[in-house]
Amino acid sequence: MISTKYATLSLVHNVAEAAQNKANSGARLTTGLRVANARDNASSFAIAQGLRSKMRGQTAVLQGINSTKCAMKTALAGANAIGEILAQMRAKAIEASSPGITNRQKDSLTDQLRDLTLQIDQIATSARFNGINLLVESRSDLDSNTFDVSAQLSTSRPSLAAAGDVDGDDDIDLVYSNSTNEIALLSNDGSGTFTASDLQAATGSTAYTRPVLADFDGDGDNDLVMGIYTSAASGSAAEYFENDGSGAFTSTGVIADAPARSGASGQFNEDLVSGDINNNGRPDLVSIDQNGNPVTLLSNGDGSFTGVTSTLSPTLSDSDGNGILTTGFSIGDVDGDGNIDIMVQDQDGDQMILGLGDGSGEFDFSNGKTVALDSQAQTAHLSDLDNDGNLDLLVARYNYLATFTGDGNGNFTEVEELATDAVHRTNGLSAVADLNDDGIKDYISSSRDDATVSVFQGDGDGSFTLAENISVSSRGFGVSSGDFDGDGATDFAVGTNTGGTVDIFLNANPDSVNTAQTVTVLTSTDGESQTITYQSMQAHNFDLDWETIKEDPSGQLATIEAAIIRHQRQVTNLGAELRDLEANHDLQSQIADATASKVGNMVDVDIAREAAAFTAAQVREQLATQSLSIANDQPRLLLNLFR
Repeated sequence: MISTKYATLSLVHNVAEAAQNKANSGARLTTGLRVANARDNASSFAIAQGLRSKMRGQTAVLQGINSTKCAMKTALAGANAIGEILAQMRAKAIEASSPGITNRQKDSLTDQLRDLTLQIDQIATSARFNGINLLVESRSDLDSNTFDVSAQLSTSRPSLAAAGDVDGDDDIDLVYSNSTNEIALLSNDGSGTFTASDLQAATGSTAYTRPVLADFDGDGDNDLVMGIYTSAASGSAAEYFENDGSGAFTSTGVIADAPARSGASGQFNEDLVSGDINNNGRPDLVSIDQNGNPVTLLSNGDGSFTGVTSTLSPTLSDSDGNGILTTGFSIGDVDGDGNIDIMVQDQDGDQMILGLGDGSGEFDFSNGKTVALDSQAQTAHLSDLDNDGNLDLLVARYNYLATFTGDGNGNFTEVEELATDAVHRTNGLSAVADLNDDGIKDYISSSRDDATVSVFQGDGDGSFTLAENISVSSRGFGVSSGDFDGDGATDFAVGTNTGGTVDIFLNANPDSVNTAQTVTVLTSTDGESQTITYQSMQAHNFDLDWETIKEDPSGQLATIEAAIIRHQRQVTNLGAELRDLEANHDLQSQIADATASKVGNMVDVDIAREAAAFTAAQVREQLATQSLSIANDQPRLLLNLFR
């Protein structure tokens, strides 16, 4: 009896052992691991865990390399498309240089060049993968360290200013008017150092309107037109000064067709703006009469002008019935038809009124298109703020800056209304310019009531962020911008009417201009990395400006050819960086495969061997179970013998 019980117990043990062996083999087959935990093999498990940790690092490295590779391939595709556009631009610039080309053909080629320039920026902006864009430079934000005061020049009550080369030395000089009938010249030596001198007095009692510099007589130098008015009931509102090429100006008298100040109660417009209104390649002038009606002074090419007056429709008037009260206007091709249009600031109506140009010098206001404002406009600018090729509208009001995006058809949609720390006034008191060379327009505004200038950084979608308030010597007035010191960065100047100085602010961050950008990617788990150096392929970094191209398409051939050479060099460098990165990727892939193989040899199961062991364990379990069943039946058979 004892022997029977022992045999039974032995069979039970065999059944359990066979079941456990089958379960272990099954688990190994299921997981694919021969060493799944420290109990299986403590030494192998520890080594495998260390290798797995390294593999996770290698996986992260490979993911980073793959992401950068995709970004580089996307950039190369965009760069190749940009190269094709540059080739098209070269062909059109050559065509525009042909002696027999007509004005109509030139206008068509100009529009095509402008569109191609905009396409370059659109392609560059779109060449993005997983947040990485190698064709668009990283932004250099404006801050309190961007501008430094380089000089404060004394001159008599400087008000509004014009910037341009007046002495033929290819740098930017400044001409200031004031409210005491004097005109001042600030001569630039090319390094941003200016020397102030009085030119002469204007004919009227006050030289108050913005001065305008342009080559009105076709002799290759910039002449001067100054808006003036007298204390009399009526008088001319503009005077012409001819430049002899060295910066010496001689008055040829008043412009007969310029709008006159008529009546003591009439409104006087402070704006005088230059532009090619009739598309004949010569600079014209636009002003506004006392009733808010635009007056175009078409240049005859010899320093004389022919006036064309437009009529606001419907007729608007101020609260006293004396005509529209306007603080200024802005001009530009709002509807994309190739003709310059005008936006008039209706102060009493709290709106901007659109007049469409027909290329003859006249503006048509019968379209009924206006832009409603929450309060009076003090300053307005037409400029492409979101880089979509359409002119947008920036309006400064008391303590507010409002922006509206244009759709290219004369319609505007408000983007934002930004509260400011400055009080904005007229068009002559602010400037729109790209201050950090990111291809996005920024805004500079002086304050009416305190000694500050506010700098607003453009965000690229038509909105702005207040970057800094800069102190000036006294209450600021006219703001002018340009590259005063020739370092490629935009500077600006502020005339302080009450302080009698012109404050020069030089951009202290020229290193952000056309400098190489970098992207660093890890290429190994040991901390090795590859730094990819690239140059922005936005149009402005090729020195391509569609506004400049529009003025002189044939003269841009050298610039376009230089852009092609620079582009080819950048594409070659980008391709070389991609090949290096692909080589690093292949190396890391091989290391990852070798590491995975080591881990596999150490912990992975031999499928064929383990499957055989599983089958054997399964058979042993079945045999042990049958044996136990037989053993359990033996006592019953023995008892049957005694029945």
